[in-house]
Amino acid sequence: MAALIANSTSRKLLISLLFSILSTSYSYAQELVILNWSDYMAPELIKKFEDVHKVKIREVYFNSDFDRDAMLLQSKGAIYDVVLASGNKMAIYTRNSWLEPLTEKQIPNLNNIAKKWRTAYRNADGYGVPYFWGSVGIGYRKDLVKEEITSWQQLFEPKKVLHKRISMIEDGRDLVGVALKALGYSLNTTNIKEITQAEKLLKQQKPYVQQYSYPAVTDKSALVTGKLSMSMMYNGDVVVLQDYNKN
Repeated sequence: MAALIANSTSRKLLISLLFSILSTSYSYAQELVILNWSDYMAPELIKKFEDVHKVKIREVYFNSDFDRDAMLLQSKGAIYDVVLASGNKMAIYTRNSWLEPLTEKQIPNLNNIAKKWRTAYRNADGYGVPYFWGSVGIGYRKDLVKEEITSWQQLFEPKKVLHKRISMIEDGRDLVGVALKALGYSLNTTNIKEITQAEKLLKQQKPYVQQYSYPAVTDKSALVTGKLSMSMMYNGDVVVLQDYNKN
């Protein structure tokens, strides 16, 4: 059985959701397996849940949306109890029968989440609970990048000093989406000419990219150490990195 936490912000809600899954399907379970991004759950939250409900939580981590989807495809969702995923994947997961419906009566804190977030993605309501919401942007070292960054175009047509100093998220939808935005198009376009232009822009940028992977969100991050100058990344992670380096 696989349930899903998709994207808002309540620890009480998370505990309630985990308890619902545990009590309805795994009353005597010894282990609850969560497929998750690393560093997404506080260790003290995991410990508290384990102590209260007498169950062991084991987290399995993925490095990208692509990795997560491949892991779910390989197992058909059967070996994970809770999955943290992007909302736009909900329709695919439910169509493949990888998710079980939530027992909403056992998750009373759902009432604290506005309906618009629960129904933001097709097939999400009843199968997933909003957990986080955020945006994709550009994180950069202001001491290493001398100009203020105000547009996507500066990421895709960088100055020579940024050669091999850029990191991009390894996710096809996000990569193509921001390239389309840089060109002034909708990230949801189906226009072949516009998508082809986005492909050309990504190939043009490639010599400047050091890695297509997500930078660490720790004091050893390549952005903190200065190995990278600029990265496509999530807004919340930029805030975390500012705690390690004011620049």
